[in-house]
Amino acid sequence: TPAMLRLLLLASLAAACAAECPMFGTPPEGHPPIVLPHIPRDVGYLEDYLAALDEIDFAAVKTDITAALSEENSIWPFDDVKSYGPLLIRLASNCAGSYRESDGRGGCDGANIRFEPELSWADNTNLEKARMLLKPIKEKYGLGLSWGDLIVLAGNTAVEAMGGPASGFCGGRVDSADGGETDMLGPSEAQQKAYPCVEAGNCQAPLGTTEMGMVYVNPGGPMGDATKTQEMADQIRRVFGLKNFNDEETVALIGGGHTFGRAHGPCPAGAGPPPSENVNSPWPGLCLEGHYTSGYHGAWTETPLVWNNDYFKNLETHSWMHYAGPSGKHQWKINSTETDLPEIMMLTSDIALKTDEKYHAIVKQFSEDQTALDEAFKQAWYKFMTQDMGPHARCVGEDVGADVTDDEVEWKTQSRVEPKNARSQPNAESVKDQVRSVMATVVEDVEPDTFGGSDDYGATFIYLAYRCAATYRQSDFLGGCDGAYIRFPPESDWDVNEGLLDVMEKILKPVYDHFEGFLSWADLITYAGITALEDMGSEPIEFCGFLGDAPNGRTQDRLDWSGQGNNLREWMELTGLEPRDVVALRAMPRSMMSLERAGYTGSWSEETQMLSTDFYKVLMAEKWLPFVSNGKQQYKADKKPLYMLVEDMHILWDPEFYAIAEQFVGDEEEFKAAFSLAWSKLINLGRLAAPSEWDKIGMEEAEEPPEEEEITTSAASVGSTVEMVAAVFMAAVAVVCSSRC
Repeated sequence: TPAMLRLLLLASLAAACAAECPMFGTPPEGHPPIVLPHIPRDVGYLEDYLAALDEIDFAAVKTDITAALSEENSIWPFDDVKSYGPLLIRLASNCAGSYRESDGRGGCDGANIRFEPELSWADNTNLEKARMLLKPIKEKYGLGLSWGDLIVLAGNTAVEAMGGPASGFCGGRVDSADGGETDMLGPSEAQQKAYPCVEAGNCQAPLGTTEMGMVYVNPGGPMGDATKTQEMADQIRRVFGLKNFNDEETVALIGGGHTFGRAHGPCPAGAGPPPSENVNSPWPGLCLEGHYTSGYHGAWTETPLVWNNDYFKNLETHSWMHYAGPSGKHQWKINSTETDLPEIMMLTSDIALKTDEKYHAIVKQFSEDQTALDEAFKQAWYKFMTQDMGPHARCVGEDVGADVTDDEVEWKTQSRVEPKNARSQPNAESVKDQVRSVMATVVEDVEPDTFGGSDDYGATFIYLAYRCAATYRQSDFLGGCDGAYIRFPPESDWDVNEGLLDVMEKILKPVYDHFEGFLSWADLITYAGITALEDMGSEPIEFCGFLGDAPNGRTQDRLDWSGQGNNLREWMELTGLEPRDVVALRAMPRSMMSLERAGYTGSWSEETQMLSTDFYKVLMAEKWLPFVSNGKQQYKADKKPLYMLVEDMHILWDPEFYAIAEQFVGDEEEFKAAFSLAWSKLINLGRLAAPSEWDKIGMEEAEEPPEEEEITTSAASVGSTVEMVAAVFMAAVAVVCSSRC
C-alpha cells in the first residue's frame, strides 16, 4: 500500500550527503579515487507524491496512452510507420536498459533519462521528443504519475497494442530531482575518475556498456566494424550479463524489440547537436527529408507494427551481407540477386545472434515456435522493466507481475520466512542474556579474540552483524540483514565472510534453537552484534527485531562486495548513510580473528578494545605504509605491528571524514551517541517488514516464547519454519526502528 511504500521511500532516500570540498590527501596509485556523493532523491515532495499515487488509475492511464499511439503530433510526424508505439518501446527500453548489476545504478526508477548525462547519450537521440508526446498525459494525472512509471507503462502499452504479450506492471517509481544519481554511468568527470573506460569501444565492468553514450553495445559492431560478428556476440553476452540477463532473455529482448518499428538514418548529415550542446532545439535532424536517430536505416520486418516471430524467421532464413547504408554506416541486407525481395535490413548486433552458436540455437527455436518466443519475451520484458525496483512487495498497482510467477522469475522478490511464532518475539534482554552465555565459551575450529585478557567472541559477533547488514544498497534495494542472506551463497562465499558460517552454526546455533520458532537468524545475528557492542561500551542501540529469514540467497546474486567494500564514499552513497555514520562505524571494536580468517593481518590494536575514540587517535598519530597481506591491500604503521584497512585510510584521505574524526576525538560522548545512532541505521537497512504492519497482512497471534534458561554450545539442527503470509517492503535507513514498533 502507499502507506507502506511511504516508509520505504522516506527511510531509504532520506539520507543527506555532504557538500563538496577539496580532497584531503591522496589515495595511493592504483586505488579507486574518492568520489563525492550525490543526494539520491529530493525527499521534499515524497509525502504529496505518495498521497497522489494512491489516486492513480493505471488502467485509465493505459487507455490514454493507447489513444496517443495513433494520434499524429507535429513534435515527431509519422513516417511510413503510422504509430508511436515503436518509439515509446525504445524510450522504455533505453530508460530501463541503463541498469547495471555491479552497483545497482541505472534503470527507470528515477527516470534519469530526462537528465544529463543520459539525456545526451547517442543511443537516446530524439527520445526527448518521445517524452514530449507523453507530456499531456503526465500533466493530466499530475504528481501521482511519475515519469518513471509513465515511461514504463507507455512501453508496456505499446507492446500490447501491437499484439505483444502482456507482462504486468510494477508501479511506484520515484522521480529524481536531477541526473546526479546516475552521473556515475557517464560520461562525466566523476565516472572518468572512478570507473574510466580504458579502451574505447570495449569498456569493462562496472560500466554497463561497451561505449560511452551507448545503453548496450554499438549495433554496427565493435567500434563500428561490421565484420567482427563473433566479437560482437561476445560483447552482447558480456554487456547483457552485466544487466543480469541470460542468453535466452537477451535474444528475446533484442529480437522482440526489433520486431517493432524501424531505424532512421536517411542521409550522412546526421541528427545534429544533442541537448548538452543545444538545449533549445536538440537533434533537429540535418537531412532534407526523414527522421535521423541511430544513423541506420530500415525495418527488420515487413510488419513493423505487428508482434510475430518474423524477425527470427528473416534472420534465420536469409543469407546476409553488409553494406553502407544511406548515412554511411554499415548494416546488412539480404544477400541475393533475386528481385522482389523484402525491403528489410539487419544490424551487426542482429547478425551476431546468428553467428554465435548458443545464440543461434535460440534464434532457430524462436523462428519455429511463436509460443516459446511469447513466453520468453513476456518474462524477460517484465524483468527488464522492473529489476531496479527491488523486492516485489515494493510494487504498486493492480497489474503487478501479471502471469509472472516467483518460481519463473526468481530475481523478482526477496521472499522471507518468518518464525512461526514471530509475533511473540522473546524479550530483547532475554535474547542478549543467551548470547552472553555463548560469547565466552570457546568452540572447536573457531578461534576467539582476546578481550580484557580472556577469550571472547564479542568482536566476532560485531563483525558478523556488520557483514550481514553492510551489503544494503539503495540503488536497487538489494542486501541488508533482513533475510540473513549471509547464510547462503554468494555472500557466504565471499572471502570477507570466511568462517562466519562456523560462527553461526557452532556458536550461535544453540541460541537459535533455544528460541526455535520465535526468533529469526536475522534477528539473532543483529542482537548478537548489539549485545557485544553494549558490553564493550556502546550506548543502548535501538532495534525492534522482527527481521525474517530468506529460504536461499538467489535474489542476492547481483551483489558484489569487491567493487564497493573498500571505498568508503562509494559505500556511503549506495547505503544512504551519512558521513558521520560511516566515520563512527569505522571505530567499531575489531575482531582480529575474523580479519585473519578473511585473509587480513592484524588490526589497529594488539587485542580487541572497548568502543572508544582510540581508533581515530592511532589512525591520526602513525605514519602508514602500504602493506599487502595474502593479496589484500592494507596499511601498516611504520615500525609498529599495527594495521589499518583501506576503508580506514579514507578517513585520512577525505577532508570531511577527517574533520568528523577530529570532532569525535575531542568529544567521546558525542562519538558514542553518533555510533549508537549509526549502528541503529545500519542494522535496519533493507528492512522488509515491521510488526506495526502485521495487523494489515494477517499475521496470527502466537504462543509465548520459552522461559530463560542456561544453554550450552552444541551442533543442533535447524528448527522448522513456515512461509510468511506476506512481505511488506520497508527500510529504516534514517528512522530508528523503535519509533514504529
